[in-house]
Amino acid sequence: MDRPRSLVGRTAGGAYICEEWELRVTARCLDEDLNASAAAEFEELRGLEIIKAFIGDRSASPVSGKELNPMSSGHEVFALGYGHTHRGATLYDQGNAVVWLLAYGRHRSGDDDDFYPWVKELDREGRLIPVQADYRRMLVERDRRFVEAVVVETPVILRDARKAEGEYKAIVGGELGVSLSIEIDDELDAQAITVAFPADAIQSWDQCTVLLAALAPGREWDSIGRMPSRELDDGELAFTVMSAKGDGV
Repeated sequence: MDRPRSLVGRTAGGAYICEEWELRVTARCLDEDLNASAAAEFEELRGLEIIKAFIGDRSASPVSGKELNPMSSGHEVFALGYGHTHRGATLYDQGNAVVWLLAYGRHRSGDDDDFYPWVKELDREGRLIPVQADYRRMLVERDRRFVEAVVVETPVILRDARKAEGEYKAIVGGELGVSLSIEIDDELDAQAITVAFPADAIQSWDQCTVLLAALAPGREWDSIGRMPSRELDDGELAFTVMSAKGDGV
């Protein structure tokens, strides 16, 4: 899943955006380990040593370093190092395209609070792995980023779709692959816009609503069973609307 190009290499809310995944810190780690607000913005953390390592290592590869096993939870957790003592624990959730910083501490072999046994204790207590609140914040922020990207990208997509011969394909908001067809009726000075996308590609139904509203503001879309030039693929949704010629372009 590619991110909006304008965001790659930048922070956005509680995330650092990589090309195919994002970096995030769990609320527990923010609060207990980094002495930050559980709702802290990622940009506020960039001066911390472990965050520098997090960006440097995990933006290049979501998984690297020593695996911390066995973990009671069964998850694949990897060590992240900065200098001689700074250590972090990370988890790559490939399905949600996110790498989590789960914990931060100091490695001093033999000490009661040494990082490695402490992380495994957190895991046994069920306090290491991201919880629903962490994912809820992630999804809310992704929806917000999607809306912002769609508002900027839609006029360009409509312009290019009008110039295309046949069906035009685009990636919207860095996430959603769409197929677009625009048929012009010069006599009525109108255009029929038809858009299709895989149902399982949308993060939430709100994304569909945002996309349709951006393509034809204030218009009522109809669900249809085919694109103008083809049948729908399995699992594909399609909608059509009539609007004034040149709307949104």
